[in-house]
Amino acid sequence: PLTVPLSGRDAPVRVLVDLTARAERIVSQQRTVLTLTAASNGRTVLASTLQFNHSDNPRQASPQLTDKIFRDEAGAIATVSPGPYIFTVGPGDADDIP
Repeated sequence: PLTVPLSGRDAPVRVLVDLTARAERIVSQQRTVLTLTAASNGRTVLASTLQFNHSDNPRQASPQLTDKIFRDEAGAIATVSPGPYIFTVGPGDADDIP
């Protein structure tokens, strides 16, 4: 988990997740690669499934590395109450992501 202190003036908060893989593209066949939840004061404020299958142009960290960086948007937190927000990423149900 990642804890981030936020205030009302930070709103809206757009949540993006990067995934590094050796694949040229992610073929998850509409299955979830990762899940993400964000919580504040014990209340879930964002829950999202991430598939990364719409990343047609992944970034490359370095020409010397074969790994690609895929990005997916988890969503946005429109209204922010001041305090710590806990972001938790977990596995999805997709198998064999290299």
